Amino acid sequence: MKKYSGIMVVALILVLVQVPLYTSAQEPETVVKVLPTLIEKGPENVTGQRITVAVVAENIRDLFGFDIKFKWNTTFLKYISRKVTVPVESYPAPQPPSPYGGILHTGTAGDPIKVKDLVNATAGTYHVAYSALAPAPAFNGSGTFFTMTFEIKYQQWDWQGDVTFFFDFIEVKLSDTKAKPIPHVRVKGTFIMHGIPFPYPEKPTLRIVPKLYQHAGEIPTTAKLNLSIINLHPYWDLSGLDVKIAYDTRFIKVTTVSVGPFLERFNMTFEVMKVINNAEGYVRLAYSQILPPDQRPTPEGTGVLFTIGINATAPISETMFKIVMSKLASFPHPERPEPPWSGKPWSVPIPHQVENGTLTIIHRKVHPIIVDSLQTQIVTQSNSTISPIDYRYLISHEMIRFNATGLSGFKGYCNVTIPKMLMWGTWIVMVDGQQVTPRITEDSTNTYIYFTYNFQSTRQITIISSHVIPEFSTTMMFITMLFLGLAIVSAFKLSKRRL
Repeated sequence: MKKYSGIMVVALILVLVQVPLYTSAQEPETVVKVLPTLIEKGPENVTGQRITVAVVAENIRDLFGFDIKFKWNTTFLKYISRKVTVPVESYPAPQPPSPYGGILHTGTAGDPIKVKDLVNATAGTYHVAYSALAPAPAFNGSGTFFTMTFEIKYQQWDWQGDVTFFFDFIEVKLSDTKAKPIPHVRVKGTFIMHGIPFPYPEKPTLRIVPKLYQHAGEIPTTAKLNLSIINLHPYWDLSGLDVKIAYDTRFIKVTTVSVGPFLERFNMTFEVMKVINNAEGYVRLAYSQILPPDQRPTPEGTGVLFTIGINATAPISETMFKIVMSKLASFPHPERPEPPWSGKPWSVPIPHQVENGTLTIIHRKVHPIIVDSLQTQIVTQSNSTISPIDYRYLISHEMIRFNATGLSGFKGYCNVTIPKMLMWGTWIVMVDGQQVTPRITEDSTNTYIYFTYNFQSTRQITIISSHVIPEFSTTMMFITMLFLGLAIVSAFKLSKRRL
C-alpha cells in the first residue's frame, strides 16, 4: 500500500470536503460605498447649504486601478467641486466625511496615471478612472477614491412632502495587479430633505367675547355676547361662514341675533341661515358675500361678526357658550397649488381656531334688616337663587333663615355678608338641619360666611350667632332705668325735705 505524508493526507481531505485551506475567519467582503450613507436636512430652510460626500473602498485587497461612474440629483443639488485623493502618499490623512486617507500607491515609475476625470454638471454624472504604474505596490485596506461638494439649490414646501434621492453608482470597476476584476458590493448614499414650512399667515380665530362673562346681581338678567373674528389675514380671502353655537337652556335663553359691523363692512350680509333654537340650545348662522369678484372687498382684520342677546334665567357657577361647529369659506383661488386650495376652482375651508366663552351668573341679593330703630342689610352672593331672609327669630333665637334653590346635581355655594352691629361672636351654619363647616373671615365692619352644599332643588339655610343686636338694647335699657331710678330717689328725698 502506498504511503502518504501527513501533509498530503490533510490536503486530500480538505479537497474532498471542499474546506478552504485557511482556518481563520474569512476575509471581509470588499465594499464600495458613499459616506455618509445618510444625509438628512430640513425642515428649516437649507437652500444654499453645502454638503460633501466621499466615495470609499473598504477591506480591499490587491487594488491597482479603478473606473467609477457616479451620479446625483440635479433637481435639488448643484455641483460645486471635486477632489480625487490619489495616491495615498499625497493624502495620508482622513478625507472628511471619509475617515480614510487616499487610495492607490505611487512607485518608482511615478504616481498613478489619470485615465478619466470628467464632470457633467448638467446630467449630474462624474466619470473618474486611475491606474497605478508598475512596479508600484498594490493597495490594501480602506481608502478614499474622491470627495464631491454640492450646494442645495432647491427645497420643496412641507405640503409637497419629503424628498428622498440617492448618490448612486452607474458603474464601478476595480482591478488587481493582474488586471483582473475585484468582486465587491456597493452601498449608495441616501439624501432625505424635509420640506420647509410654507409661510402661511396666522390662522384667524373665532372667539366668544367676552371670553369670561360674569354677572353678580338680580336674576333673571340680560346680556349681550359677541362672536368675533380675530386677526384675519387677507391671504385667507374669506367669502362666507357657517357657525353653530350651543348653550345650556337651563340657564340661558337666546333672544336676539344681529349682524355685526365686520360683516357689514365687507358686504358679507347675505343670509343663508339664521336659526335660534331655545328648545335644543343652539344658534346657527350662515352668511355669504354675493358681489361680483371685481367688486367684492377682501375681508381682513378683527371685528364683530354677530351680537347675540341672551337672558340668564338662573344662577350658575360656570356654563359654556360653545362653538360646536364652524366653517370659514375662502374665495376660489385655482392659481394656488398649496393646501387648502390645491388648485381647485371652487371655495375651500379656511383653517382657523375657536375660543369659547364661559358665563358665571351670581345671584347677588341685598336683604334689608330692621330691628327696633336699627336699619341695616345682609348681602348674599350665590350660584343659587336665594329667597328673602327671614329674621323673625333674630332676637329670640339669634338666628336668620333663607332658602337656596338650584338644579339637582350641581354644587352650590353661598357667601353671606353680615354687619357686626347686627350679629357677631361664634357662628353655626346648618343646611336642612345638618351642621356644615363654613369659612369665616371678617373685617372691622362685617363678617363674611362662605359655605357649600349639594343641590337638591331647595335647601333651607340657618345661620346662628352667639350675640345679636338686642343685647345692646337691653344694656342701654338697664342704664336708662338705673338713671331713671336714681332720678326718682333724688326727687323723693327732695320732696321729703320740703315737708
